[in-house]
Amino acid sequence: MSTSAPLLVDDGAPKTDGTEYRSVLGKLQYLSLTRPDIIYAVNKLTQFNTFPSVAHWQAVKRLLRYLKETFLSILSTDLATFSYTKLGDINDRRSISGYIIFLGITPISWCSRKQPTVSRCSTEAEYRAVASALSETN
Repeated sequence: MSTSAPLLVDDGAPKTDGTEYRSVLGKLQYLSLTRPDIIYAVNKLTQFNTFPSVAHWQAVKRLLRYLKETFLSILSTDLATFSYTKLGDINDRRSISGYIIFLGITPISWCSRKQPTVSRCSTEAEYRAVASALSETN
């Protein structure tokens, strides 16, 4: 969405029928489950469901053009896994580990929790975090 011209509820532009506008935005909301890059724009556009104006329709069309242009660029079956470890909490000395797994640009699994046992060194804590992440990918 363009950041140069804010979308307003009463922007002086003629109002249009909201039925088709709401229908298109419903489909875009469903699509945003697999396209996190459009979540903000769709959320912003749904604020004008009641009385959309021509300017709001133009913003929807701009978003649809963006989707058309980026369709092939997000079709990726690359699986990427990232893990992290924060060594030893001050109170109970257990490390915190976590991971996130992406399919293309979409996160499909994530977790962050304290490890069940105390690790003696950072390498051991990191090994447990990686093992937890890899067990999730299988």
